[in-house]
Amino acid sequence: MKSYLNEVEFDDIVQRFEAFWNREPLRKPIVYVTAPREKHVRVDFPAVKSVEERWTNVEYVLKKI
Repeated sequence: MKSYLNEVEFDDIVQRFEAFWNREPLRKPIVYVTAPREKHVRVDFPAVKSVEERWTNVEYVLKKI
């Protein structure tokens, strides 16, 4: 596996980190992370009648987990 440090000058990396911590604008983010998205699954929650029931209704709370 190729190292990113081999492709970019270390001084450039240091300048970008210093700019980040000094809250200066950057051209692009220091780290860019992507992840595959799983298929969205819709969960139907039971209707609650009050805020209290929202926190004390065991069926509702377990469906949220």
